[in-house]
Order: sequence, then C-alpha cells, then structure tokens
Amino acid sequence: MKSSGNIELDGGEHLLSSMDHVIICGDLNYRLDLPRELAERTVNCIEKSEGGTEARRLRSSLLRHDQLLRTISEGRAFADFAEGEIQFPPTFKFDKGTLDYDTSHKQRIPAWTDRILFRPNGVQVHEYSSVQDATHSDHRPVYATLGLSLVGREGITEPTKRRRRRKESRPEVQVLQ
Repeated sequence: MKSSGNIELDGGEHLLSSMDHVIICGDLNYRLDLPRELAERTVNCIEKSEGGTEARRLRSSLLRHDQLLRTISEGRAFADFAEGEIQFPPTFKFDKGTLDYDTSHKQRIPAWTDRILFRPNGVQVHEYSSVQDATHSDHRPVYATLGLSLVGREGITEPTKRRRRRKESRPEVQVLQ
C-alpha cells in the first residue's frame, strides 16, 4: 500500500471490497493472441456449425488464447471477478455498417474486447450475449441479464443481523410492469 499523508491508498481494493456487488462492463480492449487467419477461419467454422457441441469446442479453442481470461487466471487484473459463458461471436473488429471483420489495411484480429465482469458472490447469469446485427460501430454491443442477491455479503448465516435489518426502515421499491 502507498501512503499519502494520513490516507493509505490501496489501488481501490478497499472500495471494491466494501461493495456487495461490482459489475464492470465495456470495451476492456483485451485481444486474442492468435494469427488473424486462424482466428477468422475458426470464427467462420463456428458460424457454419450452427451452434451445438462443435461450435462450443471451436469457441473454447479461441478463448484459450484470450488475453483477458489469461490475465484473470494469472491474477494480474480483475482478481475474484467472473464472467458468464461466452456463447457469441467475437465483438470486435468489424467494418462499420457490415457483418465483415476488419478488411482495412490493419486487418485486426477478431476478438471479444467488449465484456461484462462481476464479483460472483450472489450473482446468477441468466443471459450473456451480443447484438450481432448492430452494425453502427466497429464493435458489437454485449449485454447480460444478471440475478443479484439482495441479502448482501453478511448473508443469511447470521440470523440476528437478519432480524435487525428487517426492523430498519427500508426505501420503498416500486416494481414497474
């Protein structure tokens, strides 16, 4: 930890650990460590296989080279974060207005740069996907439907705290239909 006067700075770990749920979403800019030809050929084979076991196997073969998954597994960033199962094609780099991966002189490698990560405590992934026909950008947006436990980190293992919480005033929640 770094110290600045009387304040100890810990890189945000204290802030993150004080929250019940943390969700990070956006263009995290991690790529695939593969030659473009191999990555694009594999993506094309996934599309031709129309889902199922073969598509899952091929997608898994690409994700073994995913920089974000490697970074997390090595503990270099996003410690204790998880992600839903990726069952959608790479979300980057498309020619705008088309379904074609980068045909510019740069020939960027298709990759899952757009991601949604979360601390898994009390989180269930109901859906994790991308919008492949949104062609307004060189990225395809990703979205997730997550179920979050409202109990919090204290959980229900301590009945006395749970009872005390019920007596506290809670903000009213309006359910919109």
